[in-house]
Amino acid sequence: MFSVSSLAGPGRFRPKPNDLTRLAPWVTLALVILLAWSLARVTWDMVAPSSAPLSAAASARPESPPIITQERRDDGLERVARLSLFGEAERTVESPPVPTEAPETRLRLSLKGVIAFADPGLGVALISGEGTDERHYLVGASLPGNATLEQVFADRVILSRQGRFEMLRLPREQMGEAAVQRGASRPTVSQIESSDGRAPVDAGLAADLAARRDNWLENPNRFMEAVRIRPVMEQGSIKGFSIAPRRDAALFRQAGLRPGDVVTAINGVAVGSIDDPQALAGQLSEAREVTLEVERQGRVMTVTLPLGS
Repeated sequence: MFSVSSLAGPGRFRPKPNDLTRLAPWVTLALVILLAWSLARVTWDMVAPSSAPLSAAASARPESPPIITQERRDDGLERVARLSLFGEAERTVESPPVPTEAPETRLRLSLKGVIAFADPGLGVALISGEGTDERHYLVGASLPGNATLEQVFADRVILSRQGRFEMLRLPREQMGEAAVQRGASRPTVSQIESSDGRAPVDAGLAADLAARRDNWLENPNRFMEAVRIRPVMEQGSIKGFSIAPRRDAALFRQAGLRPGDVVTAINGVAVGSIDDPQALAGQLSEAREVTLEVERQGRVMTVTLPLGS
């Protein structure tokens, strides 16, 4: 294909123009074949990568960092969360709401009296069991028969036993009689030492207290919003109620009361003997004054609240 005479010197040659013309188609064909083979190799490597071991040079080349997509990141975080590195949160089981009515209990219990409030979770019940003396129970206390006192209403209490709610009613015919009989055995206000706790008879104070009394009797919830009450127990029986103002502390003090006073009797009736709050409320609604027996720092005193004429 080449002419020897075309050599211009040792080791070098210069093809003739005619030779280049004949060579061009072959070179073009070779380049096309080489390009096609290269493309085929690249495509095959993408579809089915070679499983042959990499060469030493290739293995020494650092690998590119993996690309972490949002989906993989979320999946990883979810797995970490399942590890509970800081412990598992305690699962809270919501207790079922306590009903206001329930089937009559079959326990041999007798409801002797109640002290009920607008919030049934704040009341006190006087209950006796078969062969046991009557005792005062706060809401949440354990009763004979493996029952728990849940709520106190004016004429009934709600118990819980073995996951079920039951009701114990107060005999209507015993309410007034029981209050009078037990109240007579307690010391009355006239037998209690008087002290400087007696509030002065002030016309403005009397009018203010009378207005609040009417408001509270109309809506007992307002009384609970104004005064904080906590039952005080002694040897299984209710001794009285510790009182403190939620608002109007100045009026509370002006009336002769102090935060933490324990009211043990109202108008001569011991708090532990009040079985009919409605009857007592009726008396207070028409009273011109209310006399409280109060224990304050170990001393017993009488506080009289004027309610106007």
